[in-house]
Amino acid sequence: MNYIKNKDDFDSAVASSKNQPILIDFYADWCGPCRILGPTLEQVVSDGYNVYKLNVDDVPDIASNLKIKSIPTMVFMVNTIEKERITGNVPKTKIIEIFNSL
Repeated sequence: MNYIKNKDDFDSAVASSKNQPILIDFYADWCGPCRILGPTLEQVVSDGYNVYKLNVDDVPDIASNLKIKSIPTMVFMVNTIEKERITGNVPKTKIIEIFNSL
């Protein structure tokens, strides 16, 4: 799991989407559903998918620029473009299904 801690990390993560799809999980430490989603995302990483986590309290500007209104929100990107967005806690199968459709 990769963590986005600043704009440079974000830019690097987005640039990596040129080669393959990525997921950016917008979360907060105090968010119960975000904590529940964590182990699911770890499993997705174990399956070989690229997942980044961005704490909205640490990097609020990026969350605001992407109009993140609720957490957890997962943004899927390909070729630096947002292709899909899910808000809330979803099962691993749904996340993998989206990755495979991109």
